[in-house]
Amino acid sequence: MKSYAGIGSRQTPRPILLNMTLFAETLSRSYILRTGGASGADSAFLEGVKRTGSENFEVYIPQNNFNGHRVSESLNITDYITQEAYEMARKFHPKFDRLGEYAKKLMARNSLQVFGKRMDDPVEFIICYTSDGKASGGTGQALRIAEHYDITVYNLHNVDDFKYVKEMVNGPRAVG
Repeated sequence: MKSYAGIGSRQTPRPILLNMTLFAETLSRSYILRTGGASGADSAFLEGVKRTGSENFEVYIPQNNFNGHRVSESLNITDYITQEAYEMARKFHPKFDRLGEYAKKLMARNSLQVFGKRMDDPVEFIICYTSDGKASGGTGQALRIAEHYDITVYNLHNVDDFKYVKEMVNGPRAVG
């Protein structure tokens, strides 16, 4: 099954969060969601998939019980971060070696969101929100990786991206 990453800022505005949930609900019929389990955007996407009763999601967390998410193979939630994910994180983060160990885990798990648990299955696209519409904050790590590998990114901060995703996924059903 095809996959996409649903990620973004913990401070995503509520109307965008509501749409992320709707988008994920619809996409869960034909895509696996990959996300990071953080508050805000990640949680909104995950809620949308869970509303359908689908198990078409993968949650990559930096440690067990991150944001209340517990490691569970049956629920596709893992805190296992491969060495290859760390190597990719180092390659795309401008100051990786200056980060603390926990921050390095967060950056490496972004690699997994884009390439999957075995780092061999890139997502088809990314739907995200960043406060400036660019590759910023923690989400920026995944977006830099996506740019390098020519993976399409739809940043819902940008009006044209939002309109495109709304039409592609939900038609007139989306809020806003």
